[in-house]
Amino acid sequence: MTITLAWVPPQKGFIKLNTDGVLKPYIHTQGIGGVFHDFAGNLIIGFAGEVNNANIPLQTKALALLRGLQLAIAHYLTSLQINIDVKEVLQHIQNTSNSPMLIFYDCRHLLNHLKDPSFAHVYGEQNAVTEKMAHFGSSMNGGSIRIFNQPPIFVMDLLEAGQRGVTK
Repeated sequence: MTITLAWVPPQKGFIKLNTDGVLKPYIHTQGIGGVFHDFAGNLIIGFAGEVNNANIPLQTKALALLRGLQLAIAHYLTSLQINIDVKEVLQHIQNTSNSPMLIFYDCRHLLNHLKDPSFAHVYGEQNAVTEKMAHFGSSMNGGSIRIFNQPPIFVMDLLEAGQRGVTK
């Protein structure tokens, strides 16, 4: 069995949302990041930010998804294919009971405003752009979120590699 570790674009007519979160307990910072791509791999919107209320990695990853869903609704990006690199996040989203955090309830509520989004687990290599965005977010101050309408320079090489179907 062959596993593709390069980023895979969404089908035509869909937008792909990749999200990630990082927790750096040794310096007490957390960051989230996300990217919306079209079928050609072009960035539609990206985001990065620091979060102050995450205590465990799962919570940080869930906050990244929540922010991505909020942006999707605000920008009318409703035909989504959502990729996350932590299976546990997907399990909590799909399991409507026994979720340990209210974040998952909030995510499920927002999902009701989308056009039947699909979820997939991806490997970290396929989520490299959002991981870099999340690391950038962890260096921001004050819990702010930065929205990117153009690809930031620090992820250009990764975006271009993804468009070519290779990992960097």
